[in-house]
Amino acid sequence: ISVGNRKYPPRSSILNKLTEILVKNTVTTISAGGCLIKVQNEILLILREFNCIKNLSLILNKGEEGVWDNKFVISNLSKDSKMSVSALGSELKDSNLFKLYSSKKKSKHLDYNLKKTLPVIKTLEGYAYIPHLNIYNNLILKNNVRVRSVDFCEFKD
Repeated sequence: ISVGNRKYPPRSSILNKLTEILVKNTVTTISAGGCLIKVQNEILLILREFNCIKNLSLILNKGEEGVWDNKFVISNLSKDSKMSVSALGSELKDSNLFKLYSSKKKSKHLDYNLKKTLPVIKTLEGYAYIPHLNIYNNLILKNNVRVRSVDFCEFKD
């Protein structure tokens, strides 16, 4: 539930299907409760589903702090810049960000479906910072952003 940000757990029919997949060790990916569940070589990956956050955005004025996707608290420590936060998968259509991401691609061992759901912080001037991959095109921006993960117990209905 905390990965998919859903109020209710997945339906029992999905859980039964997942159980069958796990027992048979079927290589597959299914969507359930805002998550992608990948089964491959006796490994189970549970990832945030990009389609659930592809339009999610957050604007942070100077000195503001906000919660993005109920998973990350992002602070704009700048004294004069406005910042926007969105999903990496949504931002890769921007040719400048795509070039930055491609030129400094790190963490090749991370599943691309996971990387697409990571936050990207951008300024109006075109600077970008992908904190979880340590990719940035402006050191000042990097130093003016603080990101911390939210413990799923912090939020109450």
